[in-house]
Amino acid sequence: METQMPDIQSLLERVEKLEKDARFRAVRLRSHGFVIATIMLLIVSYVLLPRLSELWHRKTVSARNLILQDREGDARASLMVLDDSGPYLLLLDREKKIRVLLGLSDDGEPQLLLNDDEGKPRVVLDVSEKGEGRLSIYDAKSELVDTVPRSGEFIMGVEDEAGTDVAPKGE
Repeated sequence: METQMPDIQSLLERVEKLEKDARFRAVRLRSHGFVIATIMLLIVSYVLLPRLSELWHRKTVSARNLILQDREGDARASLMVLDDSGPYLLLLDREKKIRVLLGLSDDGEPQLLLNDDEGKPRVVLDVSEKGEGRLSIYDAKSELVDTVPRSGEFIMGVEDEAGTDVAPKGE
């Protein structure tokens, strides 16, 4: 029986030695894996970073005029830059009339026009050169009906169907 004990003892010692060796190799393998992963990341970064800008610009559309079409191929919206003023967004109805215009005036001031079904401006919201807001309302003949002037005084009146003042201006 004593002869078997040393064999078991020697087996236990060998198993312990193998376990220690396996743990050491696992730690060493993890550290080597980390080093290899870091080197791969650096190589990929070195190759891709200079091309990142190029890859980004490939997905960018650059144009002076972008037209969105409906199913029939008719223009329904347009985003454009005009040489003499600036960028504009136009929204068109089915009859191809401009109903909404958002853009910059010739002076570079922002403006929003809401047009009737004939394409004539009915409401204009804009900002003056001094940065003051202005709301202008036009009739079907494109004549100015009323406005909120630069002074800030609201002068809009209310008229009945006959054109008689129901609530006079400035009240």
